[in-house]
Amino acid sequence: MDDPKLTTLAKQIGDLDDLVQAVRRGTPGTQTWQRLLSEHLDEINGMMQILRMTVVMARPDSEVRDAALALHGSCRRTSVAMSGTRIDTTCRMAVQLALGLSQEIKLAVESINTQT
Repeated sequence: MDDPKLTTLAKQIGDLDDLVQAVRRGTPGTQTWQRLLSEHLDEINGMMQILRMTVVMARPDSEVRDAALALHGSCRRTSVAMSGTRIDTTCRMAVQLALGLSQEIKLAVESINTQT
C-alpha cells in the first residue's frame, strides 16, 4: 500500500471517528432512540478500531477489506435502525454522513487493494 492513499484512508477514518464522538457527546441517552443510537455508535467505534488495527499491523489486504466492509455494514445497519425512530434531524443527518464516510472508506480500501 502506498503512503498517499494510506494518508487519505487515515483521514477518512479520523473524520468518521470525530463524527461518532461528536454525536455521542451531543446525545444524552434519555430517550429510547438515543439509547439505541448509542449502542450502534459503540458498534461503529469497535469496527473503526478493528480497521485501524488491521491497517497499522499491515495485515493482508483481504483482512483490511473485510474490516472496511464490516464498518460500512455497521453504519448501514445504524442508518436502517434509526430510520424507524423519532430521531431528531441533526442526528439523522449525522447518521447519513457516517454512512457516506464509511462508503468512502470502503471505496478507498478497495482502490488500494486493486492498485497492489
